[in-house]
Parts: sequence; structure tokens; C-alpha cells
Amino acid sequence: MYKDTILYKEILEQPKVLSKLLNDNQSKLKELDKQVKARNIQYIVTTARGSSGHACDYFMYLAEVFSKFPVKDLHPSIVTCFDGKVSLANALVIGVSQSGKAEDVLSCLKRAKQDGSIVVAITNNVDSPIAKIADFSFDCNAGLETSVAATKTFTASMYLLMLIVRQLSSNPQLQEIPTELIKGVESVIANAKTISEFGARVFKDTQDLFVVSRGFDFGIGKETALKLNESCYIKAMAFSSAEFQHGPYAMVDGNATVLAYVNGTVFDKELDSMVDKCRKDGAKVVVVSDKDKGADIIVPQGNAACIPFYNIVVAQILSNATSQAKGIDTDKPRGLNKITITK
Repeated sequence: MYKDTILYKEILEQPKVLSKLLNDNQSKLKELDKQVKARNIQYIVTTARGSSGHACDYFMYLAEVFSKFPVKDLHPSIVTCFDGKVSLANALVIGVSQSGKAEDVLSCLKRAKQDGSIVVAITNNVDSPIAKIADFSFDCNAGLETSVAATKTFTASMYLLMLIVRQLSSNPQLQEIPTELIKGVESVIANAKTISEFGARVFKDTQDLFVVSRGFDFGIGKETALKLNESCYIKAMAFSSAEFQHGPYAMVDGNATVLAYVNGTVFDKELDSMVDKCRKDGAKVVVVSDKDKGADIIVPQGNAACIPFYNIVVAQILSNATSQAKGIDTDKPRGLNKITITK
């Protein structure tokens, strides 16, 4: 049953899509690095919405941990609605839009061009306005994505953003990521039947859900909540495990479901403690982890920058199976279109 959707077919395409991106973009990445050094770029600005914005959350952590560059997220309304006077001079400005047609992101990139920034576009449409305005246009090259919920374009955007950090930082910890990452995604997909059966059983009757994560996985938590919103009509909210304790935790009771990403990072003890507390307070808790102990779904171990890819593929598989268990048309969620135009 879970296989009979366009969404599921597009989930399966991800290893093939990702495997092409490094070789296809090596020369362009080197030239970008050369320009960043020559122009003494001091900081990076990202602009995006929805899933693309969540990919940028991943990029922010990766860039600020592994490179010297601080990263600022520019909310498009600063430019489109307020005509804000923020200067983007001396910045590397990255616009991410799967369609390449997001008018609000395009407006921000036009401002960046006026200010003399280096402008980078990440899209799945090389003929789109966003791709054409950029100094450096990176193509997700994922083929047509038909299902409303983004899968392969999301991970391709993340991958390209990771390659940019890898190039700009020259950090040895990132050098082996491309091969390791794709093998890990393949491993998760090989376990899709078990993950699907678990999701259909556990989340079928879920109405309210808290997704808790931290660090590299923070954007993944937000993307997971979005997947469960749009595909399963679950009222899911994502929180950093640190912020969750500052007020939102008051919502946890016997009716709550908590999905926690607990991986081999510096936040292990904090997240383990959070999981224990939620269970003691009566919540249903689902743990996705690279550790066997206490995990409901186990992802491959590896570099902390790779594990978010494994986690989001898990979330995609869960949302696909859960939507079908709920009797929802997975590929045509109500009230949504593939391309959304906002200010």
C-alpha cells in the first residue's frame, strides 16, 4: 500500500539524485571559493521559505561550525513588504527555491545584486528567474518533482549547501561526507517497509505532535513537522530541545506525542533526559537515533553532518505511510499547490 504514491517513488530516487551533484559542480564550487576569497567576503546571507528555508537552517549550523562565516537568514518580507534598508554589501547571498520562481526570494537576490554581493542560486530549474539572476547557479538536477511534498529537491538542496560549506571551509571532517552520506540514505531506504509499517501503526490516530531536535537536526525537525502537516494533517510543531523546556513543555501530557531525534552529538544527554521526562509525564514518545539503546527507528551512524539526511528520509517515509493509513491523498494534500507565491 505505502508504495502506491508518487511521493514514495520520489523518495526512492534520492540516492541517484545526490550521487551526481558532487561531480557536476566541482569546477563551479572551486570558482565560487576563489571569488569569495578574492572579494574578502565576511558573512553569508540565506533567503528562502518553506522546505528551502529548513535546508538553510541546516546550512547555517554547518557553516558556522565548520567555516569562519557567520550566517544570517534574511526574511523576504524585509525587502518585499517593508523595503528595508539592510545592506548586503560584502556578503555571499544564497537564494534557495526548488521551483526557482519564488518572487520574494527573487526580490532579495535583486537587492543583493544592487549591493554588489556574490549571488548564489540553488534551484531545480536552470531556466528559472532565480537561476538566471545568480552569479553562481547550482542545479538540484532532480528531475520533475510531481508530489506536492518536497523530497528529492529538499535533500538535493541540502546536499548542495553542504558542498558549499565543504568547499569554503576545507575542513577535513567534511571531505568524506559525499560517499558516506549516499550509502547512509540507501540504507534508510532499504528499511522503508519496516519504517512504513511503524509509522502507519503509531501515527495513524495522532492529532498533535511535538518534534524535538537540536543542532544540525534543528532544520530537520522543522521539515519533519511540515511533512506531517501537509501530508498527514497532523498538528505538528517543531522545537529545539533547549527552547522546548522554556515554556512549550507545559503542553506535554498523556495526550501528547513527541518525536525526538537523538543522535551521536553533544546534545545526547540533554535529549535523553528530555525523552525520559516526556515518558514519565505520560506522553507517547518516538525516538529516531543512530544508537540502538531506546530507539524506535535506528539510522546509520556516521558524521554528524550526514545524519540529518538519514533523519529526513525517515520522516518522508513516515509521512507517506501515515497519510495512507489516515486515508489521505498523499500526493494532493488539500489546499496546497506545488508552487506557492508569497511576499
